Amino acid sequence: MSSKAGLREESWQREFRSHVPEYSAELAGTAFLVFCVVAAVAVMFAPASAVVHWIDSERLRLFVTGSILGGAGALVAITPLGRISGAHLNPAVSIGFYCEGKMHLQDLIGYVIAQFAGGAIGAWAGATVSGALGRSVKEALTLPAESVSNWSAAGAEAISTFALAFVIFEMLSIKRLMHWTPLVVVAVASILVGIDGNFSGASLNPARSFGPAWLEHNWHCFWVYVVGPCVGGFLAGIVHKFVMPRPARTGKLFHDRHYRSIFSGRSDTMANIHVRRQAGAPPNVRPPVHKSRISSA
Repeated sequence: MSSKAGLREESWQREFRSHVPEYSAELAGTAFLVFCVVAAVAVMFAPASAVVHWIDSERLRLFVTGSILGGAGALVAITPLGRISGAHLNPAVSIGFYCEGKMHLQDLIGYVIAQFAGGAIGAWAGATVSGALGRSVKEALTLPAESVSNWSAAGAEAISTFALAFVIFEMLSIKRLMHWTPLVVVAVASILVGIDGNFSGASLNPARSFGPAWLEHNWHCFWVYVVGPCVGGFLAGIVHKFVMPRPARTGKLFHDRHYRSIFSGRSDTMANIHVRRQAGAPPNVRPPVHKSRISSA
């Protein structure tokens, strides 16, 4: 029994190491997203920012901020970084994919570690660039409104994250709509941040909240932005798996068959077959991350 357990552990470690390119891409993508978060919040809400005077409506500025954040995520999704990792950029979304059966446990762990590390790096970079503007808005620290309890904020975060993740899973379940998923994410993020921004803070993403909390050394409400989004992502994955007629076809927000996939959707399997064929490798050989690596090998 001990030898079998040792073999399983060795296999698990080997699999984990072989997926480092995906984890690295996820870290870089999340860092870019959180960088954009900190910079956008500084520009849109710092009292000294000219934008505050140009756009008097706080609600409108929230919608614009949501569009910027959704756009940053969509941009990552369509770049090589996103095509490698799938551009979850959010532990709650990864939890949802895991619950829907599209991720293995070791990959969920690898992604969550990468996302939190990316959140810290991105927040630091955003704070460095935004300077005094960023400091005046606490480096985009997420906090509930003064009249909102922590539990109410956590509930709002759960509902909003459920909506975001569920829309992603449903878009990815329809073959003819799959490639439009990043664009739809922009619209959904804009709406959710616009509606929920001055209630719970509209984080929807534990990694996004982690970076500013780490910079500000303020963990007072951080649990709200871990529990709420993770519950929302979990429920979205479970509901989509057991209630909806079609499963998500891929674990990537923008599927590209020229890139290998560590996920287990139908389109992921087809992509890995395609990459193996391009490499001239037999079906049981692990595909390279991208077919372009073959020509340089």
